[in-house]
Amino acid sequence: MFIPLGSPIIYGGDDLDKILIPYRKGGVKAPSFLTGFTSIISKEEDMDKAQIVEIIRRRLNVGDQEWMMIERNSKFQRLFQNAIKASEYRLVAEVIESKGCHSGHVVGQKLIFDNSGNLLTKENPDRVCAFLMPNLTVLINAFFENMMNGRDPNEVMFNTTGCFDTGPQCGGWGHVVIRMTAMKK
Repeated sequence: MFIPLGSPIIYGGDDLDKILIPYRKGGVKAPSFLTGFTSIISKEEDMDKAQIVEIIRRRLNVGDQEWMMIERNSKFQRLFQNAIKASEYRLVAEVIESKGCHSGHVVGQKLIFDNSGNLLTKENPDRVCAFLMPNLTVLINAFFENMMNGRDPNEVMFNTTGCFDTGPQCGGWGHVVIRMTAMKK
């Protein structure tokens, strides 16, 4: 079943999201919940904390009781405050070594994520190896933690990782090493 992106099924039938939706390459609109909750904010908009809190609440789609637990939690208050500044960043994982990669990752190739850790599929290679993702998830979380706590995301000290394949010397096929940085859009 094909559902157009403009459908009330995707948008929930209201106009709030339509105002805040970023445009993707080629002019295709994508709902912000598909591209990360902090990617909905552009420099042109004067988004305040109350607006971002309401957007996050709608994205999470939790009941009133669960939302009250989130809203009252001091760590989430920090997140709400810092989400706007964090929206200025993307996470870029660049291949710095590659040998024998079955998926074809090569030195210099970049994997692009929004600041919430969503792989931006339109801006990435056609093939992304699943064996890179678990270790990248750890790095994405470290960068996300820094941003949501109001720190420089690039303060992550150990920002380099690799895939699970150990290479032929240890019974595998190859190995890829990747370094992550947060870059301003």
